[in-house]
Amino acid sequence: MWAAPVEEEESAPSAVTAPVPGLFEEGPNFGPAPSRAAGSKKSAKVDTNIVSVSLGGLAAKADSEINTGDPQFCVKCSGAVNAFSRVFKRKETVDEKEIEHFKKVFGAKSSGIIESLKKVVGGDHDGKLVWPCEFCGEINVVDMNLEEVPKQGDSADYLIEPPLEDNVVASDNPKKIDESGVVVFCVDVSGSMCTSQQVPVNSKTETPSASLLHEFGLSADDPDLAHFRMQSSSRSTQWISRLQAVQSAIEKQIEKFAQEEPWKKVVLVTFSDGVEIIGDGKSPFLSVAGSKLSNEASLKGIGDSYGVEHVKTSVGDSKDYLISRIKKLNPKGQTALGPAAFLSVSIAAASKAGTAQVVLCTDGLANIGVGSISDKDTTASLDWYQNLGRMASEIGVSISVITIADEGCAVQQLGAMADVSGGYVERINPVSLQENLREILGKKILAKNARVKVILHSGLSIRRGQADLEIGNVLEDSEFFLEYQVLKGFKDVKVMPFQLQIWYTLPNGAKMVRFVSQSKEVTIDKKKAEAEADVSIVAANALLQSAIMADKGDYASSRMFSTMSEKYASELAGKDKKKLAVALNLSREVESLHAALPEAKSVEEDDWAKSISARPAFDGLAPLAAPGASPAPAFRFAGAAAPVKQSDDLSSKIYQFKRSAKKKIEK
Repeated sequence: MWAAPVEEEESAPSAVTAPVPGLFEEGPNFGPAPSRAAGSKKSAKVDTNIVSVSLGGLAAKADSEINTGDPQFCVKCSGAVNAFSRVFKRKETVDEKEIEHFKKVFGAKSSGIIESLKKVVGGDHDGKLVWPCEFCGEINVVDMNLEEVPKQGDSADYLIEPPLEDNVVASDNPKKIDESGVVVFCVDVSGSMCTSQQVPVNSKTETPSASLLHEFGLSADDPDLAHFRMQSSSRSTQWISRLQAVQSAIEKQIEKFAQEEPWKKVVLVTFSDGVEIIGDGKSPFLSVAGSKLSNEASLKGIGDSYGVEHVKTSVGDSKDYLISRIKKLNPKGQTALGPAAFLSVSIAAASKAGTAQVVLCTDGLANIGVGSISDKDTTASLDWYQNLGRMASEIGVSISVITIADEGCAVQQLGAMADVSGGYVERINPVSLQENLREILGKKILAKNARVKVILHSGLSIRRGQADLEIGNVLEDSEFFLEYQVLKGFKDVKVMPFQLQIWYTLPNGAKMVRFVSQSKEVTIDKKKAEAEADVSIVAANALLQSAIMADKGDYASSRMFSTMSEKYASELAGKDKKKLAVALNLSREVESLHAALPEAKSVEEDDWAKSISARPAFDGLAPLAAPGASPAPAFRFAGAAAPVKQSDDLSSKIYQFKRSAKKKIEK
């Protein structure tokens, strides 16, 4: 979803949700008419100039809707020809209607563009078309015919490379290629996983309460109840270990896969003092120990070989074997988490499945082999897990992390690999594991190696975010945000076009690009624009940006920005009950974030708090480079370059806000 632009040092416009059918779950939409109402010298840096893009519909279009020919790009700004583009044949007249259009898009700058266009159209260009770029005004000669120009609609899809031949399947089983994949459960079986907690029971039957049984997907007469091996200390309480909770949750998920997606492949990897690759329960077991745990090259070779040779049996055939192996797991030893995660990613990638997910369940601190975490060197371990996540993203594997301890799991490091690879980070109570696991694995991987490039009108620039962003794996709820602003000197422009370019690879190996383009008229009626504002977009962006600041250790700015946004969201909501509910959700999430943030060690926040007004300026953030320039850091951070050690509570909140900010707001 796109919010309306606003000129620098002037007041803010607004955003609305107007979904583009068949493209995304919610947008992108370029919002209502841009607003340029006058304001104070110091403009609000919290406003509705926000782009919120949901990527959930990347696989929605049928093959018949793919455009013919090759996409054509502007030589200056890299914008692509689209349904809103004006294209001209040789010697074609540039009439008054077209001249008026260019005046609306480029204002006073249009005269030079029109003169250049007339010269090029009047020249000899070998039957090619002339396209004056609506984003930057560059006059391009493009090698395409009129039939290849997108005719209507906001989007145009192009096939860059066809599907991989190895992925072509028989027509009688089309689901197999579209929905097949591999899931690797990477399970901690170290000694701490035997830690138990009390659970309420029925005092008469001495069985867990109905509500608890429901959490685990069991009934009172379920034969699997014995698997919990609960030890009664009284008639009102019983105990369940962390490992038992994991065993039950994974078992239920495997049964669900076998029933609903029997073609999927499921692999089990466990770790304690070493790593045991159990595979699908029918394949050979493989133990990895000793010096190999500290050698990435050895681990990759082992994982690649196992993935190619032994990940072959679908869960429909291996279910019983897998469940039997899961029930035999016993906790012991230390925590070779890093080697297990590395092996799991390698196995998933080598299996050549259309989609690949690794789900890591742990309660401890990695302390054996690669990826070992030490309080003395946060930087090295954080870099290692970020690099593993980056490697996973590049090869189309998402990593999700579930921690089941109060503290001591180093969520900051583990969450980094999930964050980079498009996975989830959950810090939970063991009795909630079944529900969380079901939710994580219910999100399908739609595409991989995704990159989003934003092409803006020359009168716009990025304020927060990146105009060229590597997304990696795209799941059903993947989204990204950025903020932008109108530059000075474009007051006479009436229309501003935007374009998203989304480059991605489908699970079958086909490489695609989607161009989503819109053009919006400009208005000076700020009040009307803000009345149409989508408060949920403002609120979700507030959580995301505040989390990014906190992740960099700039806790003061995180508090400031979230507080400003909370106040602004309340103003936008007015008396609208639905908007007020969103603003209330934001207040609750901001409160939880502030509670987890360490106290700032400067008076900057206090000074700012004393001067805060209804629409304060936020001078602590530096604007980004203009579109087309090299990506710049999204923020200017006051903290040191080295990462700041975070509590697990803060880290889990940061990663959840970065991954699912909108979900937090709309819950």
